[in-house]
Amino acid sequence: MSQNSSSSTKNKPALCVDLDGTLIKTDMLHESFLVCIFRYPWIALCIPFWLLRGRAYLKSKLASKISIAPESLPYNQDVLEFIKATKKNGANTVLATASDKRLADSIAAHLGLFDEVIASEGKENLTGSNKLKLLKANYPAFDYIGNEFRDRKIWRGAENSIIVAKSESHAKRIGGDITFTKILINKVSTTKNIIKALRAHQWVKNILLFVPLFLSHRWNESELVIKSFFAFASFSICASAFYIFNDLSDLESDRLNPSKKNRPFASGALSVGFGIMMIPVLLGMSLLLALKTDPSFFNVLLGYALLTSLYSSILKKIAVLDVVVLASFYALRLFAGSLAISVPISHWLLAFSMFIFLSLAFAKRFSELHSLRGRNEKKAKGRGYYASDLEQVAQLGSSSGYISALVMALYLNSSEVTKLYSNPKLLWLICPLLLYWIGRIWILAHRGQLHEDPIVFALKDRVSYIVGAVTFAIILIAI
Repeated sequence: MSQNSSSSTKNKPALCVDLDGTLIKTDMLHESFLVCIFRYPWIALCIPFWLLRGRAYLKSKLASKISIAPESLPYNQDVLEFIKATKKNGANTVLATASDKRLADSIAAHLGLFDEVIASEGKENLTGSNKLKLLKANYPAFDYIGNEFRDRKIWRGAENSIIVAKSESHAKRIGGDITFTKILINKVSTTKNIIKALRAHQWVKNILLFVPLFLSHRWNESELVIKSFFAFASFSICASAFYIFNDLSDLESDRLNPSKKNRPFASGALSVGFGIMMIPVLLGMSLLLALKTDPSFFNVLLGYALLTSLYSSILKKIAVLDVVVLASFYALRLFAGSLAISVPISHWLLAFSMFIFLSLAFAKRFSELHSLRGRNEKKAKGRGYYASDLEQVAQLGSSSGYISALVMALYLNSSEVTKLYSNPKLLWLICPLLLYWIGRIWILAHRGQLHEDPIVFALKDRVSYIVGAVTFAIILIAI
């Protein structure tokens, strides 16, 4: 570590800045852990033994296995501006962190704001008293920016104490009797971001679990209705657990995406550690709710969980197969709804759902590639697609949608329809509505007006509500 000998800075306290939760809205230990686990799952067996040799050793081993793109990290802009202003006034700036030095050096090199870096190097974990001792040994006077309870000792030894907190009351709870020179507010709505992370709006997909109950015309049986609601809740909570799992596995690619970078974990609004903790809690709740349904529902839920895990870790990177798996998730919902109430499901319904949802899954990929081409990028980050695949994806998706309309027409001509409906000819009106809706989705996609998730688009689209309401009315009249 070099000593600052500039005469212009001798009388100014060095500005020492913490990294985790202060300069960045995340924790590098959690980030390193995630990257290692997703890239090298076997490392999970080594982590307890590394931890026995201390947190600094664990951080060093994890950092040696991975690399994290510093440009993708969620930085605290107020802290960056404060460092720039202080540096402009001639003060020495120091990145002082308990994170591993390799990671700290890469971040400092990317920002170009720090004169020196003090970090853990595998032996001593530089936090609390350890960090204070080293700062006092190197700087006669220093200011310190931190964010957590363990920084109290360092603030007490600093000339000026600066804190990054959610609010002034939050700063007081952390600092206790410490008087802060400046409070940098990082206001975050935790409740709002938890709901966003759960993707509660995506639960509308799980309404598909009620379809077998509705199409079997047994909605007047209260026991089956209650079981369907338990199945809906169980499936929704399980899906939310895997939405979080998927977000955590996609952190770096999401942060480089113009829209996905604002997701709770990618943006740092929710901590990675909190996300890791939420997954088993949600899965436990889902399993408890599943016990209220038919036992066979549990097997489908388990299959969904395993397939989702495979998708998040491997299958989403394989072009076309990823879309087939996404479509299969919708068919699984129908099958799960059938098993939850022990009502057989029509093969026609499974075939229709596979093709219609395959079309929507391709529309999702088309929208992403359309945006990619608009940014003059060649390859989708973390996916198996290139911008040049745009036209082929459009062909596959639109043809799948029209095949679903064909399956619907063949079903309406089958003997099963006459058994369930007193006026089956009316159901033919659904076909033009379906053709219109599919065609409109793909035209909007080509215009770049489709949300990356067609389901989210449909929830906000007035025309989709009108088409859905008319279709529902036709079914009721036909009964």
